[in-house]
Amino acid sequence: HAIVYDLEAGFVRSIDGCSDLTGIDDNIPHEEYASVTVKHPAGILEFPTAYIAHLYEPSRNNVVVALGKGNSLFISTQNSDGAGGYYAVWTVENYLVKSLFVLHDF
Repeated sequence: HAIVYDLEAGFVRSIDGCSDLTGIDDNIPHEEYASVTVKHPAGILEFPTAYIAHLYEPSRNNVVVALGKGNSLFISTQNSDGAGGYYAVWTVENYLVKSLFVLHDF
C-alpha cells in the first residue's frame, strides 16, 4: 500500500490515493478485508474489490446476515479500531453485489 502519513499533524492522510479512510482514527490500519465470499445454491459469490476496498479494521464478531424477498441478502458488520467505528451494509440480489452503504462518524 502507498500510505501518506503527515508527520507534522501525526495522522494518515491517504492510503493508495484514497483519503476517505473508514475504520481508522488517523492511524495506520492493522487489518483490512482480503475477501468476502458467499456460498449460494448456484455457486460461490466473491465480492468485487470495489465493495471491500478501504474498509479497515473488520470485526468477525459483529456480522449479521438477513434474507430479503426473492434472492435478496443483506450483510451488515460493525467495525472499528476502537475509536473510528463504522457500519457497512452490503446488498446482494440474484447472487450479485448491488450496493454498499457505510455509516460512520456516529
